[in-house]
Amino acid sequence: MLNKVAKHVKQGTLANTVYKKTIGKGKKRIITGYKRDLYNISRYGWTAPRFAECVWVNPHNCNMFIPGDIIREFCGIAPRAASGMVLRSSWPFEQALQITEHPKIKCCIDHWVNSIPWEKTGVYEYMEKLIEQRRNGVDGCKNKEDIVRRYEELDLIFEQIKKEGRMKTRYELTNSNFREMGGPYIHIGRDGKPFFGGGGFHRFAIAHILQIPYPAQIGCVHVSAIPYLKEYRKG
Repeated sequence: MLNKVAKHVKQGTLANTVYKKTIGKGKKRIITGYKRDLYNISRYGWTAPRFAECVWVNPHNCNMFIPGDIIREFCGIAPRAASGMVLRSSWPFEQALQITEHPKIKCCIDHWVNSIPWEKTGVYEYMEKLIEQRRNGVDGCKNKEDIVRRYEELDLIFEQIKKEGRMKTRYELTNSNFREMGGPYIHIGRDGKPFFGGGGFHRFAIAHILQIPYPAQIGCVHVSAIPYLKEYRKG
């Protein structure tokens, strides 16, 4: 892939090639991705982060969570659009919260570790409050029945992952053809420390409980973390 990009850059055909493969298909986010890739490579070298690239994370090394609104405020764009962005300031990593304190994570631990029924973990009430705040629903849920069905499905997913001993990439799950776009979101802070960025709370909880690495879409990356990316890229 990198050799092809270098060849197009040398021949001056990169812009037309990117246009044909992206705008022609209405995939503006891929254009954003390639532009960030080129910028990062030109400034930080070939080991620089790529937009929406897949990184593999050990959940037991990821103890902190950065809410999306903090990324939006700091970067000035939607959290997912900041994928692969290199930051020089330590903030927003300093604004991180304990991941195990998040209601979804706590409820998952109560259910899958402590065998507490979903309805007694408080997750149904939590989800209903979120649905009231968001017009289009949450996690595909728009009412109590949807919530109950969603968590019944999560039990099946948990057992399947436990049996297989691994988590599948976005391509394996959805046949997505652009990297790990839409997967659990992970920011990489100073000196390579991972921070959960949302999107896939349940998958994170399952990986944490089963102690298995999981694939994630890369988020913001601190400049000091670039040398550590080679470890995150090992699937």
